Amino acid sequence: MPSSKYLTPLLVGFLLFAGLFTLPKTGECANLQKMQAAYQKANDLYDQKKYKSALRYFEIAYKNLPKKGLDFARNELRYFLGLCHYKLNHYAKAKIFLQQHLLNNPKPERKKELKAIIAKIDEKLPKKRRVVEVIKKKKKAPAYRPPVGSFVLLASGAALLIGGAILGSMANESVTAFKEKSDNQQFGDKASEVKALVQQAEGQATFANVLWGAGGAALFTGGAMLLSKTPKKIKKFKPIWLGASGNVGVPLISETVSFRASLFGGYRFMPLFSEESGLGIGLQAAVAFGDNLLHVDALPTLRLDVPMNLLGVPLGAFARIGAGVQYVQTQTCSSDEATYCTSENGIRFAARISGGFRYTVNRSLNILFEPLGFSLAWGNIQSVSYSVLLGAEILL
Repeated sequence: MPSSKYLTPLLVGFLLFAGLFTLPKTGECANLQKMQAAYQKANDLYDQKKYKSALRYFEIAYKNLPKKGLDFARNELRYFLGLCHYKLNHYAKAKIFLQQHLLNNPKPERKKELKAIIAKIDEKLPKKRRVVEVIKKKKKAPAYRPPVGSFVLLASGAALLIGGAILGSMANESVTAFKEKSDNQQFGDKASEVKALVQQAEGQATFANVLWGAGGAALFTGGAMLLSKTPKKIKKFKPIWLGASGNVGVPLISETVSFRASLFGGYRFMPLFSEESGLGIGLQAAVAFGDNLLHVDALPTLRLDVPMNLLGVPLGAFARIGAGVQYVQTQTCSSDEATYCTSENGIRFAARISGGFRYTVNRSLNILFEPLGFSLAWGNIQSVSYSVLLGAEILL
């Protein structure tokens, strides 16, 4: 086994030269002196075959090397650290240091020597540990997991908004119907009962406003939680989406079953969680038609996409909230004994709240399935409908 005494004058001389010309800082010079002293002590102990003590001083010398420069000294210390570990039967550590030394082009005779030592080490190591990585791979950052609480708040907020919208529309429609019948004296001597029902409907409207306020607060809080936990750097982000979809609308309040076709597009101005997700703004343009019904919508929309990746399937979830105007031609008739109809033509306020899942076919194509879609409209006739949507979009 080689001795370190033949290398000591060369290494120490090299270090003194390096200390004079490459390490002008006082702290670095002090570290260099510690390293030289530790190396000389380790050299003496190694020659005395006191490998455990020699290892300790070689490690001190190695730790006091400057971070940059002195590559020759660094490589020589790896060589002797590897030999000490080998003598102490620390085979895995010995192999790491000796392989590191081999990577830095030692002399041919030393290469032959080290390959023989590493072969002996491999015979002593268990099979599972024979492959020792010299250069440690960077640990991958753990996959991002959005905070569950934010999703609970967002879902609760959306549910409260939908509930408030439905309850408010029901209350408004009831008030309108009761007032019309009361004015036409269709209830006869039951006017007091009509007034009580009107008051009840107005109470429902007040409760609907409370639901709207609570839903808005929950959405704001959940969104803030979501944004606060978002990774800052996301690469390969495609911000633009363009798509088309079709759905069937089932009336919850007023109107009839309708068929709706829409085109939509938008721009994600804030990437979130992954390259496929983010917060964006866009536009939904749709045409809906049914029995005595025609709608043409233009709804500016806020959209949130989040990753899911359940069981390795490239799924994501999305939610959309849109509000805008709607051109309407419709007629609604009551089913009472005294049938009367209400018609509406023109522009009214409309909104749509929806959520669903997207399946990523590739980096440029998504298939959308939206099982939760609620469309609301306010005018002479209030309407609320539920729909299930199927569509596709491309990402640019």
